[in-house]
Amino acid sequence: MANEFDLGAGFDLTDDEIRAAVSRRAISSPGDKTRYKVLRFPTPDWAVVRNAASVTIAHGVFTVMILGLLVGLSVKLASDPSFPWIAAGCVVAGVACVAVFWYGQCRPSLRIDRSLGTIEGRGLARENINSSRVLYPRDVVAVQICAQEATGSADAVLVTVVSEYVAYEVNLVFREPPGGRLTAHVRGRRDQANALAEKLSTFLSVPLLDHAAITDP
Repeated sequence: MANEFDLGAGFDLTDDEIRAAVSRRAISSPGDKTRYKVLRFPTPDWAVVRNAASVTIAHGVFTVMILGLLVGLSVKLASDPSFPWIAAGCVVAGVACVAVFWYGQCRPSLRIDRSLGTIEGRGLARENINSSRVLYPRDVVAVQICAQEATGSADAVLVTVVSEYVAYEVNLVFREPPGGRLTAHVRGRRDQANALAEKLSTFLSVPLLDHAAITDP
């Protein structure tokens, strides 16, 4: 079972009962890439999780390389009267691909808007929450930290360093559906996970549940 008892089996639970019963098991995969993202507060009413600067720079370098190849190919094709439209097509396709790619890079994976009362999340691990369900900040009853042992590239971005580490997961715990969870972030360091969870807890004015039974080696 996902939780200590069936949170959805007709119980009229209080927030404290939901916080006490919620599962302490991590729900994200050990290689979850949200550890490459950062939490920002663009306005007093907004909390967003988006790509870290190091990831954006790495992707920017890759984009410049691809564009360089496309421009070189286009110039070569344009020099032959037989291929002007192919050259133009390469440029248009390249620009379109880059635009779509950077739209995905700039779009936050999690956005909490207190002024509108909405939570938008994409590509995030979730438990007992349908991906099409509309989520609201008012239904968050706690911010939770849990942990799992993982093997992977820890917090490296450009260089893959395979090792064993503890992945700390920061989840939002919901009243509706009872005990439903959404992973806001995964970090490879306990202090970073604590800092992020405390900020979210303060932002949403809910308790922080420390369920990270696994500790740093």
